[in-house]
Amino acid sequence: MMKSYEIIWEKEYKDGYANCRVKTDSKNNIIACGLDHEYRGLVIKYDKNGNLLWDDHTLPKAFIKKLVHISAKRNNKFLGNSFGSLLDIAVDSEDNIIVVGSFYDSSGKYCIVYVKKYSPDGNAIWEKTLNPFLYSQSTGIDVDAQDNIFIAGFGGTIIPPSVKGFVIKLSKHNGRIIWKRVSRKLGKFTGFTSVVALEDDVVASGFLSERNDYELLITKFGGRIGMKKNEVIKKTTVLPAKIVDMKGNYVVVGQAEETGYSHYLLKMNSNFATIWEEKGMEGGLYDAAILEGNIVVTGKIAKDEYYAGLYDGNTGKKILDMFLGKLVSGGKDINDWMKGITVDKEGNIIVVGGAPVAKTVKIRIKEEGITEEGQEEKPSETGEKESFIEALIKFFKKLFGMS
Repeated sequence: MMKSYEIIWEKEYKDGYANCRVKTDSKNNIIACGLDHEYRGLVIKYDKNGNLLWDDHTLPKAFIKKLVHISAKRNNKFLGNSFGSLLDIAVDSEDNIIVVGSFYDSSGKYCIVYVKKYSPDGNAIWEKTLNPFLYSQSTGIDVDAQDNIFIAGFGGTIIPPSVKGFVIKLSKHNGRIIWKRVSRKLGKFTGFTSVVALEDDVVASGFLSERNDYELLITKFGGRIGMKKNEVIKKTTVLPAKIVDMKGNYVVVGQAEETGYSHYLLKMNSNFATIWEEKGMEGGLYDAAILEGNIVVTGKIAKDEYYAGLYDGNTGKKILDMFLGKLVSGGKDINDWMKGITVDKEGNIIVVGGAPVAKTVKIRIKEEGITEEGQEEKPSETGEKESFIEALIKFFKKLFGMS
């Protein structure tokens, strides 16, 4: 039976510049993270019907008086001096919210990782700043069954030129570092962009880079003490954005770089052997989630429209394109695209992104069939550039004289 989709509701949070990632809690409330117009971290929480429950605009305490107001011009890239953004989000078993992001000081010479934990009603439980390197970026966070927190990222130094990926385990009680693991590859740059926490292990996806060449890096660590258990380096020109667990298998999405940029999906088994690999339309994918054994994705396409897609989890073949309306910027803002996707307990899809307005869209997948009137049901219609991960990599290449 064919599938179609309909938009249940959409919201624009005008005090936000962009949403980056999204999760739902046990009550199907929706929590998104990103940045506001002052380039501070942003967290917003809606109920399942799209009513705003609370919001928070946040900076690391040490940076509150140091960050310089960025020009109102909205075509700044995501990585710039005096910048702060929350880049990923997790929700634990008690509906607490943990966000991670990166913040520069006013000189632009240093960048730190910032982690903040909230209670379900939006009160801060604790916050933590980390500086594993002179420049440190963290774009991935997850929690395990015991609510331990894992973050992934990359960072480096200018002299000597060096970029290394890291995975850090934090205590749920106060953000204390339990262990830290750094990926070192002689003569190459490494970085992790995403992490997924399993029952006993954590798996991080990222990149291995030597000048303009990229390889896909997937590493499994033991969750308790961080011992490296397995690793695969896949010869491909892919910048991975997200890894998700699929009942013991793994799905990686990102952006393939060949003659141009295209959507990329990879499914691996528990030993990192490839089950299938799929490349799609022009653009790049930034996030993925699992829906009833299939995969929903979002990212950027070569149109002035917001996008999500549905792929068959067994074969990797596309089932459905979902076009979610025209870009609010009309294509004038390079950050105006969808960056986060998740699925609630009722099987609805939530997609977030936008710029210069923080957008949230809730979608329902439908089975096409026959209506009560006996008429054939038709798909719903919604009317009718550089990706974030690409910007991250280009920033470090420029920083270390690689461009």
